[in-house]
Amino acid sequence: MVIIMTITIMIIPEAVTMTDPSVLLIHGSAHGAWCWRDLLAELHARGLKARALDLPSHGADRTPYDEIGLDSYRDAILADMRRAAQDHPVLGLIEKTEDGRAFRFKPEAGVEALCHDCSEEVKTYVRDHIGPQAIRPQETPLRVTPASTARPRHYVICENDRVIPPAEQRKMCADWPASTVHSLSSGHSPYFAQPARLADTLAHILHRSG
Repeated sequence: MVIIMTITIMIIPEAVTMTDPSVLLIHGSAHGAWCWRDLLAELHARGLKARALDLPSHGADRTPYDEIGLDSYRDAILADMRRAAQDHPVLGLIEKTEDGRAFRFKPEAGVEALCHDCSEEVKTYVRDHIGPQAIRPQETPLRVTPASTARPRHYVICENDRVIPPAEQRKMCADWPASTVHSLSSGHSPYFAQPARLADTLAHILHRSG
């Protein structure tokens, strides 16, 4: 996500969840979302996904100005970013557990997205076995070092994935050598949909690496 505050531009990698970059316009002192009227029109004309935010007590927001602090601005910006994150396709496929510490795929919509190109037998098998995923490990920052990026690695893009869009997968490996990026015409679960082709791909990688 790109955040523009008056003339300050902040790019937040952690907020980039989709292939289309989004722009959040945040006004300066004594202004409101209204000040971005003409810029929004220009950004939209260029095919960019952009929106503007009224900070508390500004523009259409009627919070009394004597009741706000810097934390009020922070909370409003974070809340807007969370709402925007709901556009990610996977969020409609999962639900949090009762204790809020994990998520699980919904039995029907989730499994269908994971296995849309698989047999009914596989879908039933997955539905019977898939379990919850703890949230904490996925929220823990990963420390990337030169040593870790120097290790041999390959990426297999699933061209018909309905959980992680293929274009987003390509972003994940955009700076990898072309020889280390492979693709299969499968959905999110090639180990069920195309196990023979996936095995061929892995064998090719291993034999070449050896």
